[in-house]
Amino acid sequence: AFLGMNTPSPDISEKVNQGYLVRTRADTDTEQARTGDTSRRDEALASGAHFISTDYYRPDPRHEFDPGWTDYSVRFPGEFFSRVNPVNGSPELSGSELDLINFDMTINFISEEPVCDEGFVEIGDDCYWEEDISVLQQFIDNSAQTINMSMDENGNGVIEPLELGYIQQWNDGRLVELDCGYPLFCDLSGEIPEDIGNMEFLESVRIYVNYLSGPIPESIGSLANLSVLDLNNNLLSGPVPESICDIQPNLDVLLLDFNHLCPPYPDCVEEDLGFQDTSQCVSIWYVSPSGADSNNGSEEFPFATIQHGIDVSSDGDSVFVSSGTYFENIDYSGKNIAILGEDRESTIIDGNQSGSVVTFDSIVGSTAVLSDFTITGGNAYDGGGIYCTSSAPTIRDNIITGNVSETYGGGISCNYSSAVIMDNTITSNSAYYGGGISFDRYTSSVIKGNNINGNSAVQGGGISCTVFSSPSIINNTISGNSASTNGGGVYCYYVSSPTVTNTIIWDNTASTDSNISVYSADPIFNYCDVQGNWEGIGNIDSDPFFVSPDSGDFHLQANSPCIDTGDPNSPLDPDGTIADMGAYYFHQSTCDSVFVEIEGICFNSDDIAVLQEFIDN
Repeated sequence: AFLGMNTPSPDISEKVNQGYLVRTRADTDTEQARTGDTSRRDEALASGAHFISTDYYRPDPRHEFDPGWTDYSVRFPGEFFSRVNPVNGSPELSGSELDLINFDMTINFISEEPVCDEGFVEIGDDCYWEEDISVLQQFIDNSAQTINMSMDENGNGVIEPLELGYIQQWNDGRLVELDCGYPLFCDLSGEIPEDIGNMEFLESVRIYVNYLSGPIPESIGSLANLSVLDLNNNLLSGPVPESICDIQPNLDVLLLDFNHLCPPYPDCVEEDLGFQDTSQCVSIWYVSPSGADSNNGSEEFPFATIQHGIDVSSDGDSVFVSSGTYFENIDYSGKNIAILGEDRESTIIDGNQSGSVVTFDSIVGSTAVLSDFTITGGNAYDGGGIYCTSSAPTIRDNIITGNVSETYGGGISCNYSSAVIMDNTITSNSAYYGGGISFDRYTSSVIKGNNINGNSAVQGGGISCTVFSSPSIINNTISGNSASTNGGGVYCYYVSSPTVTNTIIWDNTASTDSNISVYSADPIFNYCDVQGNWEGIGNIDSDPFFVSPDSGDFHLQANSPCIDTGDPNSPLDPDGTIADMGAYYFHQSTCDSVFVEIEGICFNSDDIAVLQEFIDN
């Protein structure tokens, strides 16, 4: 007779000895696979049951990326599927008979071809990109106390990644749309996973009227295909990352209102932020030439020196500096703070020839900012204008001019750092290495949108990259720089490996290698306009037709060969066209920058975005 005894117990051995055929189960639902508890399995194996049922003859594949699962599986010793019964089996049973059974089972169960390609995981009968599933699981794990359990379609008391949201749209196993808004609010909480930046095929993310908190991750700027980002009515706080500007030209819908995001905001999204509750934002300090350091630093009673504003600030604070000339050498003192000038033409920090004008040293984190200043009068051994070591600040929208270094970086010197250097004019600085900028000793900075001209050095008039440095140099104009020996434009030496894209390197001078000089290094130049040509994808050797380089105007004329010839995979220019080469894109639309052209007519881009939102909703 046959007995089904689902729960392993000593009674099974008794029934086996009485001659019954017995089946039992090693696991129940997903409990053992999630907890890793093998006690039931071990009891089933020892019971002598002739058949042992399991859902896990091999581990659930989710254990490789989801901590909520384990590598629990059920096998006999030796990874076999059959054996001599430990209760009443005959020890004389032919070993060849067992070998044949196990051989067949191995062929059928162990060596079957994988269903999914590498990097994908099988769920149900379909394949999904493992990292996309992992990010969905992180959202679920972060929301354990708040998540809307009505999404539990299979009724097992757990929200699975594929159950999350009102809409999930996948294309070839990659997530392209996630909607956690009306009518099925997911009630997500906690922080947005930093790994969301790996979901490179995402086109639409709508997680509004939820409880998301913490900062918008820096990795959001990696979502090059994103056209809809709706995070309104959450509890998001902290600064808006500058990286959002990398995707802002592609966004048809950007909604961040009714959060707790703190100023200063990136220029590219300042008009899109709507209402923000800034009551919990950190302190803002004010500095003015008419102030006094004995004041309280308010807008009404500002300080007189920038350094005093730094000294009283804490991580996350901002120091706003009114127009004027400040004869100072300022040090961020290891703090993640933002120092913001009123206007870069009229807000001047003059180092008075007595050291680096600005110092970033050993700042933990990446939210330090220096913006909208003229940095001049620096004279130092290393880093005349700005010295950056073991730090990752953002240096943007500054004029850095008239600074001198005995060694590295007349304008900016970075070592052991990951600075973001963008939209600066760096001119008339001098050094031994890197008259404009020097990257040295394991520096992996991002250099974007800078006009680097008229600098001088012994090696690397514009930029010098040495000693394992690997900066990303994107959409810069490097022109009119000079070196007395090598590399008037860019100098690469000693295992440095910069990646240079969409950049104009033109009309630089040197005794050897006027524009690019490479020694024991491995740089990559793609989609660049290089005088004298250079090997690489999409590179050209054509006069860029600057408007008036002798007067410092390096914008492109309408007939420039650098228009629309940048990397076609780069973010589009603000006018919606393919990326141009150089620091300044050529605006091809007949509409002003805040308008969009549709069928030859100019419309306010905000108005069009609202209409599109009505349609999408």
